Amino acid sequence: MSVVVKKFKEFYGKIQQNHGILLPAWRQVYGENRAVSFNDIITAYSSDPSCKAFVDFLADQAVGAGFYTTVNEQYARAEETKQVIDSFNETVNLDELLQIAAREIVASGNSFWLKTEPEHLENLKILPLTGFDNPTAIKRNQYGTVTGYNYSYGDVKTSFTPKKITHFRWNPTNFSAYGTGVLQVLLTELTFNGETRISFLEMKARIEKIMPEIFEKYAGPDELWIFAGASDEKLAEYQKLIKSKPKAGARFVYNKAEADIKNRLR
Repeated sequence: MSVVVKKFKEFYGKIQQNHGILLPAWRQVYGENRAVSFNDIITAYSSDPSCKAFVDFLADQAVGAGFYTTVNEQYARAEETKQVIDSFNETVNLDELLQIAAREIVASGNSFWLKTEPEHLENLKILPLTGFDNPTAIKRNQYGTVTGYNYSYGDVKTSFTPKKITHFRWNPTNFSAYGTGVLQVLLTELTFNGETRISFLEMKARIEKIMPEIFEKYAGPDELWIFAGASDEKLAEYQKLIKSKPKAGARFVYNKAEADIKNRLR
C-alpha cells in the first residue's frame, strides 16, 4: 500500500509541476469566503450540549488518551531514542495538543499548529481557529499550492510562511483550502431548486426556544376569579392579594361570605 501511495504522490507531483491544477483567479486574489465561520463553529461547540458531546465522542474514539510511542528493540540506541521522543512529547505537552486538535478537526475540519524552531523544532502551539476566519487567511498560487498564512487574532496581525504552519485539513471539498467538519455541515443552509432551508442547528435552536414558551403558555393558563356580590372596594382588595401571590401558589383564608372564590380556567 505504501508503494502505491508513493507512486501516486510522484505522479500527482509531476502533473502539478508540469501542467498544474489551475486555481480560480478569484481565490488567488480575494481568497475564500467561508459560508460558516470558525467563530460560529466554536459557538455551536461551546453552547450546544449535543454538538459538544458528539464532537468529544468522535475525537476520543480517534485519538484515545494520546500518543503511544514504540521502538525497534533491535536498534542499538533504542532505549535512548524512545526516551528522547517521550521527553519531547512531555515537554511540548503533545498529548493535550492532540486532544485539542482532534476536537477542532472533527468540529471544523481544520487545526493550525505553529512550529517554533529557531534552529530545530523546539515547541508547538495550536493557534486559535478564529485567527484564520478572514478570506485571505490562506494564500495560494494559481496551482493551489499554499504560499503563506495571514493570521489575525485580536490585536495580533502577522504572516507565516508555509513551513511554519502545520495545517491539519480533514475532508476538503471542491479543491478548497479548508477542510469540512461535522458542525460546519450542521450550520450550513441548503439551497436546492431555487429554495433555501435554514441550517439544522438553526432549526434545533428554534425548537428549543419554542418549547419552553409552549409549556409556559399551556401549563399556566390565564385565570378568571369571580367574587359574586363583592363590593368594588373588596374586589380591589382581592385583586391586589391575588396579584401578589407567588408562582408556586398560595393559600387564602377569609371569614366573610362575599369571599366565595371560584377559579375558572379559560
